[in-house]
Amino acid sequence: KWETYDEKMRDELDFKMALYSAIIDRMDQNIGRIVDKLKAAGRLDNTLILFMVDNGVPGTGVHDWRGLFAKNDRNPETRVDNYKEWGRLGGWTSSSGRGWANLSNAPFRMYKRYTHEGGVATPLIVHWPAGFKAKGELRHAPSHIIDVAPTCLSAAGLSSKGMVGKSLLPVFAKDSEKVRTLYWEHEGNRAVRKGNYKLVAMHDTPWELYDMSQDRSELKDLSETMPTKAKELRLLYENWAKRVGALPWNEVLQTKKRPIKK
Repeated sequence: KWETYDEKMRDELDFKMALYSAIIDRMDQNIGRIVDKLKAAGRLDNTLILFMVDNGVPGTGVHDWRGLFAKNDRNPETRVDNYKEWGRLGGWTSSSGRGWANLSNAPFRMYKRYTHEGGVATPLIVHWPAGFKAKGELRHAPSHIIDVAPTCLSAAGLSSKGMVGKSLLPVFAKDSEKVRTLYWEHEGNRAVRKGNYKLVAMHDTPWELYDMSQDRSELKDLSETMPTKAKELRLLYENWAKRVGALPWNEVLQTKKRPIKK
């Protein structure tokens, strides 16, 4: 609990969130500048704007699970008494730690790198008044970053034939309940979703099965009570992984450098 931390630790965690807040503020200001320019040029209503997040917040930090600073001189730029230099350098050390990550990703489980919802469930905000009439509405159709390019091509009147993603323009106009099969793999964390059911696993741990229509937080594993559904999705994932070359993580770690095939 926050009240159990001493003042020094609170200062560290405050500083982490201050950096994050500054990033959001700077981003907001500069997106605003782009919007103002489009508005001044009379092009805002006929500009397709897609604002999205690439993944959940990372649950990593410099020192421990809270994301506290390093406590030794091996990396002096990240020492607790060197805030200014630490903030200037940024890089991987700028992660906020699991405490703030849990808050940011709630109510979803896990973080960036993982294929549970805390890593892959991200918002997409769309603006295009000239392209569709819907305004201020929610859409629940599952989609993926692979859909961005086909969507932009479709908006420009071009074909996206041969691409694995789908144009989201029909979904922007009207929500869809069409069943799709989507796949994820990152550093051995893997998942497949078909319709409302999602099969997900971390590295070499057993598969977990969830009903996304009832359990977006992935708290009730159905893999033992619905083994047939779990097997169906597992086979789909294995076929996809073979097709795209997504190796099991233990094989990746054991594989020596290989020449790139042209």
